[in-house]
Amino acid sequence: MFIPMSKPTQFFDNELRDHQLTSYPDRSPAWPSETIGSISHAEGVLAIVVETSLQSNKENIGIDIQPKISRVVAEEIGSIVATPEEVDVALKQGWNMEDAIALLFSTKESIYKALMVFSETTLDFKSVRLCAIDKASMRFELSSEVTLKQGGLHSLCCDYQYLESHQVYLTACYCFLE
Repeated sequence: MFIPMSKPTQFFDNELRDHQLTSYPDRSPAWPSETIGSISHAEGVLAIVVETSLQSNKENIGIDIQPKISRVVAEEIGSIVATPEEVDVALKQGWNMEDAIALLFSTKESIYKALMVFSETTLDFKSVRLCAIDKASMRFELSSEVTLKQGGLHSLCCDYQYLESHQVYLTACYCFLE
């Protein structure tokens, strides 16, 4: 469940409250040990998710915010972001091309953020394939070309919500490696 907030709210526990968040060279956040999290921002919207994890070597989360895009932008980036089959899956569910590409872009960014710490191969938009979509979630299969440090992950389910007041998609993907 997503809780959009119009102003910053402090809800960190005592352990994280005094931690100064730094970043790695790739600009990803350097969370404290035994912590997983993700950050995204766009169009005046900021989303942060932080969770204590005793298995941060096996689990992670990624979130992304993506504004709506124009038809021109969808046509320019569509073939980079998604295969024709993935777009067809979204179109069959009633999505228009612009929203389908924006949502696929955002969800794949969330997946990238969740998986990048576990991947031994470079991830890109073709690293996962959309299999199914409903009103709140999308299911993806991992490409056979992706090698993870640990096995046990073949598909991912990601949640999404459209925030009408900001005209953005908010996507989240949690992964757990067995």
